[in-house]
Amino acid sequence: MQQILTTAGWCTSLAPSRTSDDACCRLHNSICHTMGMASSRAQGRADLHIHTRCSDGTASVREALEYASLHTRLDVIAITDHDTIESAHEAAALAPLYRVEVVVGEEITSREGHILGLFLTSRVSPRLSAVETVEAIHAQGGLAVAAHPFLRAVSRFPDGFTARMGVGVALRR
Repeated sequence: MQQILTTAGWCTSLAPSRTSDDACCRLHNSICHTMGMASSRAQGRADLHIHTRCSDGTASVREALEYASLHTRLDVIAITDHDTIESAHEAAALAPLYRVEVVVGEEITSREGHILGLFLTSRVSPRLSAVETVEAIHAQGGLAVAAHPFLRAVSRFPDGFTARMGVGVALRR
């Protein structure tokens, strides 16, 4: 999913709580820093859902970083392999060698569906309820996003859980 972000809009419109507000502002500041712009004026491109060979992707961590740096106009990427953050930590450590900034993330398998955790410091356990998963992400100061809100094969969120958020919008507590 490649998405153009007006990051100031993210910080205000996706801030359902102080925790996710802080995470949105970190995303905003990451894009601003990468682009060398004042944070109040930055716009950038981010792909916040990238898999590597550590789960079901086809590229190594280095190949993903190289591709994003040399063949896209992305400013920020998030490595979000399934139920692990080892590859995301590896990418964050290698990021200074490339043109993109890396957000440490994970695609967590909750009992009701996949949830992206962004700005994580440690792995979130799979197979918790969706509410427990979001709480675990927020406890780390992270941002939670429904990964596939309309794919019924993988998403069975409780009624109203994603409807009040919109598509790809931060999950509220």
